[in-house]
Amino acid sequence: MISVRHIKFFILCGYLLLSKLTLAQSILDKPVHLNIQTNSIQEALVLLQNKTGASFTYSNDILPAQQKVQIQARGIPLREVLDLTFKNTSVKYKIIGNQIVLHYAARKIRQYTISGFVETEDPKERVFMADVYSSKHLKGVQTDENGHFSIKLPMDSIELVASGVGYEANHKKLFLNRNLEVNFILKSSTELKVVIITDSSGFSKKKPFVLDGKQTPVAHIKSLPTLLGEPNIMHSLKLFPGVQSANEGASGLFVRGGGIDQNQIILDEANLYNPSHLLGFFSIFNMDIIKSAHFIKQGFPARYGGKLSSFLDIKSESGNRNKLEGKGSVGLLSSRISLSGPLNTGNTSFLMSTRQSHFNALLSPYNQRQRKKERSNQINYHFYDVYLKVHHLFPKQKDELFFSFYGGNDKLR
Repeated sequence: MISVRHIKFFILCGYLLLSKLTLAQSILDKPVHLNIQTNSIQEALVLLQNKTGASFTYSNDILPAQQKVQIQARGIPLREVLDLTFKNTSVKYKIIGNQIVLHYAARKIRQYTISGFVETEDPKERVFMADVYSSKHLKGVQTDENGHFSIKLPMDSIELVASGVGYEANHKKLFLNRNLEVNFILKSSTELKVVIITDSSGFSKKKPFVLDGKQTPVAHIKSLPTLLGEPNIMHSLKLFPGVQSANEGASGLFVRGGGIDQNQIILDEANLYNPSHLLGFFSIFNMDIIKSAHFIKQGFPARYGGKLSSFLDIKSESGNRNKLEGKGSVGLLSSRISLSGPLNTGNTSFLMSTRQSHFNALLSPYNQRQRKKERSNQINYHFYDVYLKVHHLFPKQKDELFFSFYGGNDKLR
């Protein structure tokens, strides 16, 4: 049951609240008769305080020093005079007790998105894992396997930088006031900058989790010692810690104690289950057409599936969209040739590659001797690879479509 004491308490609280609201309302609704000409905001506040009796509380730091005020008030409420005084500024006001307190308006910093592609100069190939960053805002991203990036930055004058291993950095100065599309062209560079290594005395116990992705430069793979002159990407992976093969020269990989069947190999988003010739001594990959190789042996991204040991994601080149070009080589054991060029200049390109072994020619003297002796134990073996890719960029270069085909076989009789 509510007592008389409780009723009095509620009445007193209601009275105090009502009187406070009435006081605030009466201050802002008080009519003002004042003529302010070319005064600063601080001088205008002093005139308003003397004329109306209102008490202002503020810091001089929040008042724009250069802004002038011109107001002719003929009986208009103080609220409207204050609105005109602080027009086009970030100053707001509110009533606290019997004081009018001035403060900064909370402003949201608008952010915009910069997106685009990073390509090489000639031929125009998309660059995987290139860095795109703003040093001013200490923020950056890496391009995906299609060379695309997207970064969000606040509205500001910025300098966006794109760089990659083996390429010169490309700087672009922009004023970001809307969403922008920016493409970068990177030039090849063979010059190495001075690297300074410093030791930090501190030690951080908190270490961010980083995917164990190894980007293997194709140029480095080609420069490694090879078996009988045949560059082999599978052999180069054995240089990484925890990776070994069962037999010398074989292409099968054992990663951290796992089996050969526990590795997943992907070529242009298609799974490969037997990426070798001649019982694993030669891989099916033609190094002339490989653009990038991404090797992961721990912390696998979910998009790769459920293999236990490792993932090797290989991307082929898209073909030259500007001119026709070809590559070829003749080796001791095989010969290969590749051809690329535009189907529709600037938008569509093609890439064709084939490789053929020379084992039949090498075994020909032995087979001839066997035929002369009328023996049937002749050896005929050869393998071949055929690769075809058609790549199309849509006009705005936001989307792309490609078709790829691989065919290969080992013939032994």
